[in-house]
Amino acid sequence: MSLVIIGEGDLSQNLGVPRQYDHPSVVTHMRWIVETFNAHGAFCGHPHVGPGNIETLIGAGYRWLVASPTVSFEALERGRALAR
Repeated sequence: MSLVIIGEGDLSQNLGVPRQYDHPSVVTHMRWIVETFNAHGAFCGHPHVGPGNIETLIGAGYRWLVASPTVSFEALERGRALAR
């Protein structure tokens, strides 16, 4: 099984629109990459997945996703509450 991970930063830079991930050219190229890999039974991955984009990415055909880590201060907040 093959896997490609699209680096939007590199792709947008190469297309002349650095860090403009919603630029039509970037979106078009990313869609083409996903469609091409899926058509050949390969996995296409996305390295920046969060609650705001996961449904869109799954709907777009991405089959390998890396969720963004969540920062939590639960122990600190609980400790502060108990210390009051």
